Amino acid sequence: MPDSKSRARVERMLRGDMRPDDLTHLFLYARDRCDGRESVQEIGDFVAHHAERNKGIVTESTREWFAIARFSAVVFTLEGTKPLDPERLPAVTPSFLSATLRRIDNKQLRAMSGLSRVAARKALPALLRMLRQNADGTYSAGPVSGQNEVALLRGLSSVIIAKAAFDGDRLFADFSATLKSNALVIKSETDALSKLQPVIELFAIAAMHNCRIQMDDGSQIVLKAAPSDAGIDVNAAIPTHKLKDGGEIFLSSSIFKSKINPKEFCEPNLLESNWSGEIELSSSGRLSLL
Repeated sequence: MPDSKSRARVERMLRGDMRPDDLTHLFLYARDRCDGRESVQEIGDFVAHHAERNKGIVTESTREWFAIARFSAVVFTLEGTKPLDPERLPAVTPSFLSATLRRIDNKQLRAMSGLSRVAARKALPALLRMLRQNADGTYSAGPVSGQNEVALLRGLSSVIIAKAAFDGDRLFADFSATLKSNALVIKSETDALSKLQPVIELFAIAAMHNCRIQMDDGSQIVLKAAPSDAGIDVNAAIPTHKLKDGGEIFLSSSIFKSKINPKEFCEPNLLESNWSGEIELSSSGRLSLL
């Protein structure tokens, strides 16, 4: 038997009666009943713990990007590009190498290192063991030996890979499957449910916006929603360089991507702002300043 309250909320949404509280309830209900669908659990967890997150696929993706950005900042400096010093690799080097190998596709991996995925996965643990940590927290690659380990270090160190944790299509597919598996949607309602994809994505964007993500070094990165060329994204901007005037330079990457047209699905007060304030999904089914 389906949960009667959740089913009533789904029926109301399918009739076109949009109440953001219904999605709040449904994501909280679904996060423990999603059969391992990470995107659904993640948004449910954001709803439950919006202020700060220290686990989940968004946290993992943000921490990966933090390591990639900080490693890349050593190469791409304010004075221009400079080669890596193999005796003083950045403190984030182990995290950078692991994150980049997870993100890189097989074709690019082969092109940059000459290695297959299987060979690279086998070489990585050996490479990480060979790195020697210096007193200041940096790493020396001097002890690195072995053809595959050297090739992997060189190949991964030469790329910057930005990749979202998930996108709107995956979220909607996972959320729909979760509703169906809990008997909250029947087959004849599939078409009506598909029309709700924009509001489901918008709800997720509002849930993630301005949330603080805890990094391994104790610092925090604040997620920010913003319009993009392709839609509306949730981004993580990592500070990489300090300027003489006290300002900072950031390297940003999308953590969540959607194809939603902001002009169609955002209220004017939000479009005219800098998106720094809190936002919400309004009863009109559009994003608005809170």
